[in-house]
Amino acid sequence: MTVLRIETYDGEILADFRSESSEQAIDSSTAHLMSKMLESVATSGTASRLRWRYGLYGYPIAGKTGTSQNHADGWFIGYTPKLVTGVWVGR
Repeated sequence: MTVLRIETYDGEILADFRSESSEQAIDSSTAHLMSKMLESVATSGTASRLRWRYGLYGYPIAGKTGTSQNHADGWFIGYTPKLVTGVWVGR
């Protein structure tokens, strides 16, 4: 699914991403390699708690975690075949 535009509840268009031309941003073998690397974050890396804490064994999850200096902020950007999400906590 491609996001074509972002609009408010009232229908005001905030951003329009439709374009006359399109081009492939990354070749399929590189995309596959990147997905495998990001899956390892949720399997055996810093986001592996998702699997055992919430019982998400067997689900394809990939993502990246991060923190700012002194761990004042933490974030996770993750995706599955049907969902993309970002979470930020901090001060």
